[in-house]
Amino acid sequence: MDVDLLRPGTVPISKDTIMWFEFLLDPNILDSHLQKAKPDPSPTELICKFLTISADISVGKDILILEPDSELEDKTKPNRRSQGLKILALKIAAFLKWDLETLELKLPFSIQWMLLQDLLHLVHEEVESTDLGKAPDHVVFAVSLYHRWALRAVFNNALHSKLRNGAGLEMQDDRFNRIEQEADQSVRILMDINRLLLGSQMVVPSSQTFVPLVEDGQNEKTPNWTLGTNITSAEFFTMVLMDLATYLFYREDYTLALEYFEKCKREFDKWSGNSAAQEAYCKTDMATIEGYITACQAPVMSSRLSLTDRFMISVNNHYEGILAILAEDNLKREVPVSMRESLELDIAAAISSGGFTATRDLIFQIQSLNTVYKRAADLPCIYDYCEKLVAARRGVEIFVWALKATLTELRPDEREQLGLFVVELLENVDAGVQLELMGHEIVRQLSRDQPILQSNIKAPDTQLFVPPDFNNIQLKNGELENQLINSNEPLHIKEIIIKLVETNAIRPVWQIENKWELGTPLHGIVLSIPSGMLQHYLYVLLGKAKYLDGLGRFEVARRLLVAAESEVTHHGGMMKLAQLIAWEILLVECHHLHAEWPNKTPGCTTVVNRCLNILQPSDMMVLPRVEVVETAAVTLLNLGEWEALVSLAPDKRLVLCDLSATLAQACQDIVKYKGNKKISRGAWDLIVPVFGSSSGLGKRGLTHETHQPLLQPVLRLCGQLRDWTVLSAAISLLARLHNVLRDETTLELVCEHTALWPSVVSSTNSYNIQLVSEHLWQLVNSALEYYPKNISLHKLLGDYYYVGEHYSAAVKQYLLAAVIATDSFSRPLTKAVMEDYVYKRMIKCLSQLHCHTQAGVLCQFLEEVDYNTAFKSFTESVCHDCMDTYYDCIWDVNILEYLIYLQNKKGNKDRAKKAIDMIGLLELNANNNEEIKREAANKRKIRFMQALVRQYVL
Repeated sequence: MDVDLLRPGTVPISKDTIMWFEFLLDPNILDSHLQKAKPDPSPTELICKFLTISADISVGKDILILEPDSELEDKTKPNRRSQGLKILALKIAAFLKWDLETLELKLPFSIQWMLLQDLLHLVHEEVESTDLGKAPDHVVFAVSLYHRWALRAVFNNALHSKLRNGAGLEMQDDRFNRIEQEADQSVRILMDINRLLLGSQMVVPSSQTFVPLVEDGQNEKTPNWTLGTNITSAEFFTMVLMDLATYLFYREDYTLALEYFEKCKREFDKWSGNSAAQEAYCKTDMATIEGYITACQAPVMSSRLSLTDRFMISVNNHYEGILAILAEDNLKREVPVSMRESLELDIAAAISSGGFTATRDLIFQIQSLNTVYKRAADLPCIYDYCEKLVAARRGVEIFVWALKATLTELRPDEREQLGLFVVELLENVDAGVQLELMGHEIVRQLSRDQPILQSNIKAPDTQLFVPPDFNNIQLKNGELENQLINSNEPLHIKEIIIKLVETNAIRPVWQIENKWELGTPLHGIVLSIPSGMLQHYLYVLLGKAKYLDGLGRFEVARRLLVAAESEVTHHGGMMKLAQLIAWEILLVECHHLHAEWPNKTPGCTTVVNRCLNILQPSDMMVLPRVEVVETAAVTLLNLGEWEALVSLAPDKRLVLCDLSATLAQACQDIVKYKGNKKISRGAWDLIVPVFGSSSGLGKRGLTHETHQPLLQPVLRLCGQLRDWTVLSAAISLLARLHNVLRDETTLELVCEHTALWPSVVSSTNSYNIQLVSEHLWQLVNSALEYYPKNISLHKLLGDYYYVGEHYSAAVKQYLLAAVIATDSFSRPLTKAVMEDYVYKRMIKCLSQLHCHTQAGVLCQFLEEVDYNTAFKSFTESVCHDCMDTYYDCIWDVNILEYLIYLQNKKGNKDRAKKAIDMIGLLELNANNNEEIKREAANKRKIRFMQALVRQYVL
């Protein structure tokens, strides 16, 4: 067990251990401790401890009492103790030679800030003037040290942020923000210090400078600044200039940074050869300074770099200057052809994926340079350049540019190859491109000695410009029809139809847009209206409304239908048509209600009353469409109007209405009997025969020829169910049927209300269990769209995947149920949330996935720990999980003891040691009370489940 030597009272300590308060009681101990080869605690640990306790004293926190009668001390005592701790911390920093690199590496940012602030406060107490030109050496040193540290903190934080993808240092607090804002002021102060006229030597505070406070309070001397260490002014200026120039380099002010780096180099030369007698305060070296000087110089692509190097640099710099490099390589032939081809493919892929933005001609320019290069060198080309030349926006211009870039230094054989290439292009392009190519001197030169017949170059046909006829009536009608298709405003539609009618050129509106379709009753009645503006207007409104309803634009569709109803009412004598339009409005409102579920749309009450009116038997002038009647029944079912739906006794010939009524009866039984009623046969007898074979016969006397078409209404009904009680009834029916047909107790689907349905069917072999399984899966997924946080649905879906041997998907659904039930594991995982059967199925899934360690850990979650399964899992030789990484998720001591035995037997000492460390934790002590044991178990449960979620869910 690790022992913190700076925390007294945590564990028994040896007599040689030095406690932090002993340094305060006897300051001489500190000097002897620091002189050790490997002092423990280290100097930086002591600084951190002293300043942390000093800060706690300042805010009044409880600190270890050193003297028995300290409660009688006056109020100035804690301040003296705090001051003494600060002086000891500064004494250690002086012993470390004020090495900022060590302090930044070993101390937290807040401690660094406190240390340098304490140094500035001591200096401020001694000197009242802020004129650095007249200030003594220790003041100049303290001010320079603070501002050097401030600039280093800024660029070190930026560097760490880049290396860690934006995750900066732990210094993102108000103090760092202030330092960052005052960075320019720190730069000015360090520049002023650089201009100071100091002597050849300056005094730097040493460990002897800081006089510790003693207990009796007699020695209250301020730090003795004369006892410092002498260093050369050149060494001091080297430290200042190095940090200042480095910050300017980070800020990308390379010109000014170069100036200060050169000054730093001159100062370094003055003292570096004379520091052999003692260790220097400055930790920099000449190689670092010269490296920065080289980096600051203007980056010029030197002629010493090869074309291949320049090519790779350009690729890394987002292809900057790549065309110039390729054009030069067409002459020098240094870059391998494979690299040029890869460049072309990479840029094309980056542009097509949106990862790179370039001019539209860049790809063709590269292709032209590559093609000219290959044809000159007699290399094969992998694509038809002629096709790309014709398709390019500035094809001929770019091709001629590529030829000119290559033609300056060609051998006769290469010139002949390019001449043949030009002739090949001229013979394969159309006449217009031929003339454009021959208009360039370089093309004529290359083709002059080649066997090209001028007769092959045909003058292009001259096409005369014919002005359009703006008075063409067909153009006007076409524009009006286009407006009619795009407009969804009734008044605008009416105005367009009036204009078309006035021209006497309107064609039948169903020919304008084939997507405008009307139902059977509407279509016949609208076409029976005399041809004219009213017929066209109503057809467009009704056709558009039906089309927009299918697209889910319910508000616009309803507005068009209301306008049609108003128009029909205004003309009078069309009561049947008005009634049909009213039912179409109801259909759109029902669709809107289902689409917005679970949010209720305005006017739900009126929707219920109108749905009841449609389903009630009455002498109607015209019957509504079947779709309207069925949708009304489903809407009543979803809105909980079960009693009304059952009492209406819908027409048995409308299968979907009959299904809705039987489901409504089942929902009434669920609510009335709280799920305890044993049998509800209505929906069972109607739905179960749907999944039977041709030899099956339903309870209602439906043979294969009659009951097989019921499948589509059943599917249509399941897709429109929204209310949770209705969904749970339908899901439980299919789950019960699935269990009965499979007839395997260990593979049953567990969900609510399955006891509501019969437990047997006749001739189970005559039913299609695969069809039942598919429709159950569809219904459960449909329910999850509207109730994504329903725990029982996720468990049922997990059972479904478990039965189907989709083990990874099953584990995912069980974990999702646990995440939802515990609000992302912010609450304990109780038995009421996850039952034993769920854990057992998860264990089986993990075992089948060869994640045996996970399965073994999960055995602890059972009410009675399954040691046999756990031990068997841990002994498996093939394991695909993290194995001993999960040992910290085990709280059962028996399992840990077995793991220690097992790993020692196998010779896995590291894993055995990890199990020993786990079993040795105090919170797993068998003598702990039940609350501690329960808390330890809950913590490990959550840790393990979160690990599984990261693997199987995220």
